[in-house]
Amino acid sequence: MLLNQQRIPVFYAPTLLLLHEGGASSGGEFSAGYSKLFWRSYMQSLRKHFGMVEAVRTCARVLFKEAGRAGQTRAVTLRMAGAMSPGLLAPVRRTQGLG
Repeated sequence: MLLNQQRIPVFYAPTLLLLHEGGASSGGEFSAGYSKLFWRSYMQSLRKHFGMVEAVRTCARVLFKEAGRAGQTRAVTLRMAGAMSPGLLAPVRRTQGLG
């Protein structure tokens, strides 16, 4: 079967199974790199869809809750805050709707 006009062959393999290991390229799901990317993009998404006030409010709520967790170190909470900051400050790209 050929895809469109580009003559790219496409094959169907019904028995093929692919497994995705979450966060592998950033050091694993609970690594510092994964956490940094997650919190930055989460803050950007909040700003884009709900505005700066809601993003800052959520940031404060999450950090307060994390700081109060049993066994949580101050360094981890500060690292989270450092990861959230670029997401709050970076420019947000607005996309046009599909409709």
